[in-house]
Amino acid sequence: MQTELIQDAPSAIYRAGRLRVKPSNFCWAYTLDLVSGVIFPALLGVGLAAICVAIVENVDGAAEWVQKNVYAEQVVSTLGTMLVFLISLRLGSNLAKNSSTVGHFGNLCGVCVNLAIWSRSLVNSDNVSVMLYPAPKGKTYRSTEIGLILASIPYVVKYTYRGEPVMLEMLPIAGSPTLLLRAQSLVDQGVVPFLVMVILLGQIFDQLEADGKIKPPELGLFYNQLNLLTGEEGSIGGIDGYSPPGVLNFLMYLLFFIYFTLLCLGDLALNNSWQSLWIVGVLVIGNLGLFQLSQRYSNPFDVSPSRSTQKPIITDAARGTEIAIDAIFGAARANADGLKALGGPPPPGIPGPTQPISFSLGMRR
Repeated sequence: MQTELIQDAPSAIYRAGRLRVKPSNFCWAYTLDLVSGVIFPALLGVGLAAICVAIVENVDGAAEWVQKNVYAEQVVSTLGTMLVFLISLRLGSNLAKNSSTVGHFGNLCGVCVNLAIWSRSLVNSDNVSVMLYPAPKGKTYRSTEIGLILASIPYVVKYTYRGEPVMLEMLPIAGSPTLLLRAQSLVDQGVVPFLVMVILLGQIFDQLEADGKIKPPELGLFYNQLNLLTGEEGSIGGIDGYSPPGVLNFLMYLLFFIYFTLLCLGDLALNNSWQSLWIVGVLVIGNLGLFQLSQRYSNPFDVSPSRSTQKPIITDAARGTEIAIDAIFGAARANADGLKALGGPPPPGIPGPTQPISFSLGMRR
């Protein structure tokens, strides 16, 4: 089926947006990080210290009452040790979550490219037709329905775990109105977008096997790769979905408050007076500030070049996967796959048909 080419088609406009490398705004990103990890925690510490110093210096007998009835050096020491342990544990957990998620997403993108490479051999054998799809500035690009689905999968995963709605009309799959309607129909039935992509892929390959265009062993290879794909997405979902019980976060913040309140009232306010403001501010930055920063970067899907100082690995990987898949299906072979896409004789400079080139079916993750 020939796709009608529209110069200003929405899919072409969205394609330009996806493939454009967004400029980094390091000034704004560092400002947000400093506010989250330095300025806001420091202000909390300074405010708490100021209240404690004001109480000790302006309320008669407050210092003696605190020393006699509230302050206990052993308790403060124990709480300080416990907070160091908790902060180290949560800091490592958040950074490990970031690293593991990036690794699984990279594997997922690799599986998509592997499937595209194998599917390219079906194009060479005339079992899958290459189509022309609209690109920006009135241009076109070559791909297949399989390629459009595979290129869409990283974006679907990205937006799903960023917590944003997946707009199918903004993804590569929108290049084919037929595919888009089928996908939207499944979404309307309550199927999550990632499983919609998997279902569409399965339907296409089942049809190829039913038509005798691929053999059952080849279909088995496809489903092995599909298992890897769903496995990586499941791993990402497991990492992203896990969170410690809310009461643990509540207790940790409560310990923060108790520790710094006792430290200020029973020690710093008495011995350092108003100097305790900057002392507590620095201490809070080294504890709560680092924890806040690790929380901010625990989910790499939230990283954006305009508001984060970490490299947007997820966005770059999704864009790179689409470019790679476009290149796999876009190279005009000197055989019939170019004829079917263009619906006519080969363009000038391209020789006549030659022996199709087959890709190895042994694929690496």
